[in-house]
Amino acid sequence: MKNIIYILSFLLFQFTFAQVTIIVEALPEDTPKDASLFISGDFEGWSGGHKDYQLQFVNGKHQITLPKKEQRILFKFTLGNWETSESTNTGETIDNRTYKFTEPNDTLKVKIAGWSHLFDLQEASTASKNVTVLSETFNIPQLNRKRRVWMYLPADYKTSKENYPVVYMHDGQNVFDASTSTYGEWKVDEILDKLFKENLKLIVVGVDNGESKRLDEYSPWTNAKYGGGEGDAYIDFIVNTLKPYIDTNYNTKKDRANTAIFGSSMGGLISHYAALKHPTVFGKVGVYSPAFWFAPEVNDFTKKHANLQNTKMYFLAGGKESENAGYIEISQTVTDMNSMISILKDNGFPKKNIQSKVVPEGKHNEALWGNNFAEAITWLFADAIKKREFKTATFQDNQLHIQVSDGNYKMHFYHPEIIETTFLPTGETFDKESHAVVIDKVLSEVKFNETENEITFQSEKLTVKITKSPFHISYWKDGKKVTSVKNSFQKTDDFETISFNLKLEEVLYGGGARALGMNRRGNRLELYNKAHYGYEDSSELMNYTMPIVVSSNKYLIHFDNAPIGFLDLDSKADNTLTYETISGRKTYQIVVGDSWLDLTKNYTQLTGTQPMPPRWALGNFSSRFGYHSQEEVTATVEKFREENIPLDAIIIDIFWFGKTIQGTMGNLAFDRDSFPNPKQMLKGLKNNNVKTVLVTEPFLLTTSNRWDEAVKADVLAKDSIGNPFTYDFYFGNTGLIDIFNPKGKHWFQNIYKDLADLGVSGVWGDLGEPEVHPKNLIHATGTADEVHNIYGHHWAELVQDMYTQNFPNTRPFILMRAGSSGSQRFGMIPWSGDVNRTWGGLQSQPEIALQMGLQGLAYMHSDLGGFAGNNLDDELYARWLQYGVFQPIYRPHAQEEVPAEPVFRSDKAKAFAKESIELRYQLLPYNYNLVFENNQTGAPLMRALFFEEEDNKKLQTNASTYLWGNDFLVTPIVHSEQKEAEVYFPKNSNWFDFYTNKKVEGGQALSVKTQENSIPTYVRGGAFIPIAKPMQSTAEYDGNTFDLHYYFDASVTESERTLYNDDGSTKNAFEKGNYEILEFEAETSNNNLELEFEAEIGVNYSASTKQIDVIIHNFPKVPKRIKFNRKKIEFNYNEVSKTLTFQVNWNTSKEVEAQIKY
Repeated sequence: MKNIIYILSFLLFQFTFAQVTIIVEALPEDTPKDASLFISGDFEGWSGGHKDYQLQFVNGKHQITLPKKEQRILFKFTLGNWETSESTNTGETIDNRTYKFTEPNDTLKVKIAGWSHLFDLQEASTASKNVTVLSETFNIPQLNRKRRVWMYLPADYKTSKENYPVVYMHDGQNVFDASTSTYGEWKVDEILDKLFKENLKLIVVGVDNGESKRLDEYSPWTNAKYGGGEGDAYIDFIVNTLKPYIDTNYNTKKDRANTAIFGSSMGGLISHYAALKHPTVFGKVGVYSPAFWFAPEVNDFTKKHANLQNTKMYFLAGGKESENAGYIEISQTVTDMNSMISILKDNGFPKKNIQSKVVPEGKHNEALWGNNFAEAITWLFADAIKKREFKTATFQDNQLHIQVSDGNYKMHFYHPEIIETTFLPTGETFDKESHAVVIDKVLSEVKFNETENEITFQSEKLTVKITKSPFHISYWKDGKKVTSVKNSFQKTDDFETISFNLKLEEVLYGGGARALGMNRRGNRLELYNKAHYGYEDSSELMNYTMPIVVSSNKYLIHFDNAPIGFLDLDSKADNTLTYETISGRKTYQIVVGDSWLDLTKNYTQLTGTQPMPPRWALGNFSSRFGYHSQEEVTATVEKFREENIPLDAIIIDIFWFGKTIQGTMGNLAFDRDSFPNPKQMLKGLKNNNVKTVLVTEPFLLTTSNRWDEAVKADVLAKDSIGNPFTYDFYFGNTGLIDIFNPKGKHWFQNIYKDLADLGVSGVWGDLGEPEVHPKNLIHATGTADEVHNIYGHHWAELVQDMYTQNFPNTRPFILMRAGSSGSQRFGMIPWSGDVNRTWGGLQSQPEIALQMGLQGLAYMHSDLGGFAGNNLDDELYARWLQYGVFQPIYRPHAQEEVPAEPVFRSDKAKAFAKESIELRYQLLPYNYNLVFENNQTGAPLMRALFFEEEDNKKLQTNASTYLWGNDFLVTPIVHSEQKEAEVYFPKNSNWFDFYTNKKVEGGQALSVKTQENSIPTYVRGGAFIPIAKPMQSTAEYDGNTFDLHYYFDASVTESERTLYNDDGSTKNAFEKGNYEILEFEAETSNNNLELEFEAEIGVNYSASTKQIDVIIHNFPKVPKRIKFNRKKIEFNYNEVSKTLTFQVNWNTSKEVEAQIKY
């Protein structure tokens, strides 16, 4: 026995004092001799080169040994400062290196590719991905020279079967890329990328100028002072060498009507000349700031060749061409251009085919030319813009079908404020399957009307208008336009897209969980669920990415499609919202509402409301990464009980199925060495009023105990030849459970059933993005990329289905790290991932929760105290737990180096945490009522202030203060040593300090002093706040005995609140009639306050007697008398606090009232 203890102690010592030796195996060849290498990272404050972290030169190699300070470290190598940090072998910045401590003594061998300061990096290219260099040395036989030639291809070139018009442009180095231009670029690629969305698709060929030969090549005539004379040869190259090559090797429209030539300055001169010299080749011409002064001969030439009936020419010049120009003669550009236009018109060139423009402030530069390129090119190629054409409309079975030139639209209402639109391109079949929508009947109370020019399709609240020519769809509410479609469907080489027009003032929310600030407009959001370990106040991509956009104009667009993609929220600043996806349904729903609560209600009606979780889920959780043994679990729970800190559940991380982090995932059964009697443990915890939640993951390692079983049962995702797809990730070599395969679903459900039978009360689904999900992996219903974003969604569904089938009266607790639109209906409890244990990590949490509440997932919460890193900061811990009181789930959780549980923190931190947790339990009846409201109406538990003041634009981006339910106003403290906090108090109510009763008038922002043991919290005047009696677990909650606080406000003449209650555990208790709803109403008039008590009792629920301590705050003076049920009762009035208290006993089978005369 002593030997065993010795061995265990030795292993524990080794694990506790783990270290890693990092050896640099290879250095860049140009590393300076005698250079000193340093390692810098999060473990030493990212100093860039602290002397304590200089690598030693041992046996011909640099190395350093680092002790374990936290589970994972981030680092880079430098030569002493950040200016000399390591880089790629081409000088680009590299991501931080990562190392995770998994062995007691480990060796890590690395190679350094480059040092950033030893590269002379050129300016980064600004060319879009549609731009390539056709050749750096394209031969010009006519001039015996070589030249770089650029190509811009439309966004759908690779996948489309179309042929495209072509524009030939001079000065190619200035057309696409700032890094190759001398004076700036035209941004032709960016402009055409935008115009592509309007169905203008062009190929552009850019030919670099010849630098010193530029003037020679761009004029067919010689200027005695400057040169010239090679223009004919240059144009002959374009016409007879370059254009034939392009037409042979690319999908082009070869005729003159689809071929343009375009240039500026000397390029304008040669373009003008080329169009007149080769009218059968070029039918469209752009002549910008033309250098007609260079070759006066162009005037006579134009007179002889002007009579062209089908050529279009666009002229542009600036009013300040001479400023900073290279040639004095440029000052006459406008005069020369207007003179040339007159010559053309006088000699037979049709007036309608000439467009000209003078920009008064325009100078002779690329800014002038680029800024006016879109206007010119759209005028020149107006005939190339493909416009969707209306064909027919039919109205049948309350659905509108519209046939257009490239497909069909299908529209129907689900609700007076919800309309669905689907576009089905020609040749595609309709996929009816929606992962999100639960409504299965279309609305019948609709109207349809068709006129010669327009179709209207409307419900009582919402109207869609379809203009036939030009074809256009817009959505209207109450006579005001909600939004309109810019392009209902467009396919590129990468994506299928749907785009909408935005109003300039709109603020945009949505896209799932991100830390970007409340207004997400201006971002292009990737739709690919992905963990972001250690994020702080900024994170562009996280675990919940949802195809939802919510506008400050109170409408929501849900793109009803699962595959990965992007939500572009006007990133190009062109007032465009674009949904981009790799494949799938071209279906979206537009949801509107008269208020924000209406909007969230309508959306959750569409996608399903959240089932009520069990009451214990609102209590305090004990959680960490992780508990290693049965003994440690039970000891932790006992510590809470000893300290009298309330506790309702404990969460056991991965060590329940294995002793090590790596190599055991997928065992999915208790490790009997560490947990020798799990059934007894679970029963003991239950008897102690503590529920147990176990972590599970969808990954099955090939080294796990269940691998052979899973292969035999055929439950794993496949490779292309039907074998289980295996791959390496952090935890080991793995396969992935295919939950889309009925076999995989049922196999996983049986595991959960066995655990529930054993006594497990909740499911924690971790890594469910899935964390690593190779593109080549194939599921039963599609590729990895097609189902990636709904993996967590359907994982939650299978857990809920298991409970429904086997434990139909039990409310499941399902904690998930990833999900999608509609996941709330499966009871999913989301959390915000592995947030860093820093103030920055705390700062992002209110925004994330508020945003997710708008998108239906109202239980979004964080690892209280922060998860990642070993930062021991008692102030941060206390502030995070104080915020936790007023957010959905109270669950401190972190890596184990610094404890998450308050019982293991300092006395001061523990005291603050205990106070917060006790307040959380006091608010249990109020919070449980919020749960019921959310279940019935979809109302978020946390609500942004714009819910209160819909027209206050300043509040549209405010996440620093929010509403907890209807009646609490909360301002988290998110900065260290913060002495004051600015709080905005919404108008139309007065507010009372929850801790001091101080009254504040609404409609103002004030700076309030902070307190160590609480965060600024206020209660709405006229509110009833039920407060529970002290308890150590929600199992002790007694709904028959509580305090009822009324915040008296003379300006509130009538006030009413309800309080929902049931047994806290029965599934669908409300629908089954197993509930009571207590109704409290206050009426104030003529020095009289009347409180009315009513109850709605469910058909399967019994009336009871409530013992209620009534506390009235801000009561103006001592009452003359109080009558309850017409009988005088005793009371107590505190003149200092202006608090009135009395007790009532109320049998809920009767309606009673208390009359207070003062």
